Amino acid sequence: MYTAVYGAGQVATCRQKASACMDLLGRYTDEEVVGRLSLVATLHSRLGSCDMLDRRYEAAIDQHGRDLNIGEEMYVNVTLTFNFQR
Repeated sequence: MYTAVYGAGQVATCRQKASACMDLLGRYTDEEVVGRLSLVATLHSRLGSCDMLDRRYEAAIDQHGRDLNIGEEMYVNVTLTFNFQR
């Protein structure tokens, strides 16, 4: 599945671009970039996929875990906001 997206030699390029985006997003706050946390979570997922393809399994687990934690945090915040607005 991922081999089509991350073709031969593309894993390193994907990792470099995702890391550069992560660095850029780190310079801004959630108020300055709408959906920043969602973008960061997606980048962690991409980095985790690159790690999986490079057989760096512990790093992949770490990156996908970060993605999951952000998703859970976003879900809790949305749920709390929704409940308080009722």
